Amino acid sequence: MILKSKHRYILAMSTLPIEAYSEPALLSQLLAFMGYVAYAFAHPSIIKAFSSNLFVIRCNRSYEKQVIAALAFVKELQGKPIGIYTLKTSGTLKSINGFASTITIKG
Repeated sequence: MILKSKHRYILAMSTLPIEAYSEPALLSQLLAFMGYVAYAFAHPSIIKAFSSNLFVIRCNRSYEKQVIAALAFVKELQGKPIGIYTLKTSGTLKSINGFASTITIKG
């Protein structure tokens, strides 16, 4: 019997545009802060970008808080200072899409 893994979706905002850094660089920083075992169980991945600063990370439900904590620790990517802020977490992508459509980024 194969069990379906349950995911959580994390809407995050970065201070740098997504084009300024690569996805593998962000995921390697998560690996550094979470450790190999927690990273393997959490299985984080960037699945959607709404704008140049908003993106969605999918992870396993049990490791949602570890991924959020690791995102808070990321202060530099590829030599550039960055801040990543968690705006919302949800069990469905539909809820994240609805919330992201209401956000306006000034700057």
